[in-house]
Amino acid sequence: MQKIVICFLLILFLSLVSGCLPNTLAQRSDLEEMKRRLAVVEKATVSSQPKQLFGKQIEGQATMLADLRADVDALRIELQRVSGQYEEAEYQRKQLHDLLTMMRSELELKVSHLEGQLAVQSAKRLPVKPRGETMSAGEEVGANDQYDVALSLIQKDKKFAEGRKELQQFLRDHPKHELAVNAIYWIGEAYYGEKQYEKSILQFQDVLQKYAKHAKASAAMLKQGLAFGALGDKGMEKTLLQKVLSEYPKSAEAKKAGALLKK
Repeated sequence: MQKIVICFLLILFLSLVSGCLPNTLAQRSDLEEMKRRLAVVEKATVSSQPKQLFGKQIEGQATMLADLRADVDALRIELQRVSGQYEEAEYQRKQLHDLLTMMRSELELKVSHLEGQLAVQSAKRLPVKPRGETMSAGEEVGANDQYDVALSLIQKDKKFAEGRKELQQFLRDHPKHELAVNAIYWIGEAYYGEKQYEKSILQFQDVLQKYAKHAKASAAMLKQGLAFGALGDKGMEKTLLQKVLSEYPKSAEAKKAGALLKK
């Protein structure tokens, strides 16, 4: 009886073992299949990474190229705008140059006309004493006083018209006086103070033409330039200021001219 039970159990165990063996083999086969498939997927993933990276590089370069094109277009538009502004400014500069040239020509004609009138008036009004005739001591003192009174009217009292007339009378009375050049200059200053700039220009020109080496010549040229500037001729003003620097470099007026040119 005991042998029968043992045989039965042995048969049952063999049956169970034989039944589990196919399942174990199947599971092992499935595991191997899964490993194979995983290896294939990993290989495919690794092989596709360079393509993906290359694709991203192309996309980045395309984006950069698009940005550069946008920048170039913006620069082209800006260049067109600046070119338009330059052309407009050049056109306005040419018009202004033509206008100033015309104004200068007209002013030169006026100055020439006024100069002729002044020469005629001077010939009529200024008597010339005979050569060799000298002033007495009393006349010399009287002349100096006459000059000082006229100059005080212009410099201190700012009575330009009155002072100018006194100096003109001084020149009529004492055309050969050593202060005659100063009188001519201060008549120009009086005209300038009266804002009769054209007459002041002519008066200063009289100093420059006849007494270019005199101490008042540099002041006459400086003030003549300022008179042109007051009339709106800035080009002539600049030219005369530069001429003061070149012809009278050591004068006090040269320093003034240099300071005015820097403004």
